[in-house]
Amino acid sequence: MLKKARETYLELGQNYSRLVQIKREKISCEMVFEGEGINNLKKAVDSVVSELKRLKSINIILTQSEVFFRSYRIPGSARDRIEEMIELRLSTDLPLEKKDFIYSIFTHKTGKNELQVLTFTSKKGLIEEIYNSFNGRNIRVKSILPGGLIYYLIHRDKEDLTPGIYLDKDSHQGHITFFNGKKIYLKSIRLDGNFKKELKRNINLFINSLGSERVNLVINNKRVGTLNGTIDITDLSLFNNIEDDDHTLSKWEKVFLYKKDLIKANLLTEVTSDKRRQRNISGVWFLIIIIILLNAYGFYVRYNNDVKYLATLKGAAEDLKPLLNEINTVKTEYNHVVGEIKKLEAELQGNYRGYLPWLRELGGILPEGTVIEEVSFKDNKLVALSGSSPSATAVMENLEKSEYFTRLRFEGSITRENGKERFRIAGEISNGLN
Repeated sequence: MLKKARETYLELGQNYSRLVQIKREKISCEMVFEGEGINNLKKAVDSVVSELKRLKSINIILTQSEVFFRSYRIPGSARDRIEEMIELRLSTDLPLEKKDFIYSIFTHKTGKNELQVLTFTSKKGLIEEIYNSFNGRNIRVKSILPGGLIYYLIHRDKEDLTPGIYLDKDSHQGHITFFNGKKIYLKSIRLDGNFKKELKRNINLFINSLGSERVNLVINNKRVGTLNGTIDITDLSLFNNIEDDDHTLSKWEKVFLYKKDLIKANLLTEVTSDKRRQRNISGVWFLIIIIILLNAYGFYVRYNNDVKYLATLKGAAEDLKPLLNEINTVKTEYNHVVGEIKKLEAELQGNYRGYLPWLRELGGILPEGTVIEEVSFKDNKLVALSGSSPSATAVMENLEKSEYFTRLRFEGSITRENGKERFRIAGEISNGLN
């Protein structure tokens, strides 16, 4: 009799991870590691290795909050140029250079001459960090999958019905799947103190995009009503059942069923291809190094007793002394310049006293963990606000909510470094009385 297949999955959020083993369509093992997610990846990997000591391979599922999602409709005749077209659009939609992001696509035919293309994009640095963390522990990462695609696959049979908002809630996040004719929207919201407020804000955006159309609201596969107009943020009665109905189980039962579709959107494909190319290149360099070493050995044998060679080395050491003296002189001049720069910095700080209201506002609204390296004002302009944060988009959202800042935009690319996102934002300032 054939042995039943068992797959291991690790769902990664910012501050948690969920380890699940599925045998056929049933969960055989499930563990949650609080505080051990993308922001503490090493600890999450350590926990997985500790719990499953014989683990050889794993599948990673990134929560949708860690993935940039867009859907596009393209002509069926352009099937052979899908990647070229999608790459061009993503380069326009994303504040990142092509070398800094990885994307995957999931396509299906929606009409006689049309294709629906779902794109899932993540920072290349994050994907490589996950891959290398497990690879360093001798665990093969089979795939890195976008979590939002799971919910799309669960609800896609309803895509052509009345516009609908499908909310699936687990112990850490609420996952929104929105269908509106030809539009698809996927989003995840963390279950914290702002969950219901953020949920209703997103739902109101969907409803407003429809005008007067009615929208079905379905929570954990249970239809709770039909919406026609905005939801009052203060009215929480419609969502009272969300905390009491964990939909985690049915989600994981579906993962096994949909694994052939999910693997089509594997974000790891480009990274593993790069690794294979690197191994091939490493093999070539290994041969080159062997040849060089053989030649060097022959050279050593021929000149082993050459006293002049040693004399030449001693002469070279003497020749270096004047250069070292010059380096010491330059270091002295450098220290002097540093002192002058510090004086200028003190003067500049004095000039910023006129912007104290805006500086105080920044101190009160920036997300926890944000480190500001530069803030620059001129007249009514926020010339630059740069630094690092667990989430650059969270910094932008908090600034946009403030009445002290307007017309904000990212400048340059968002990059990931030491578990944080580096950013640079510019815009305008107002008096905060609007």
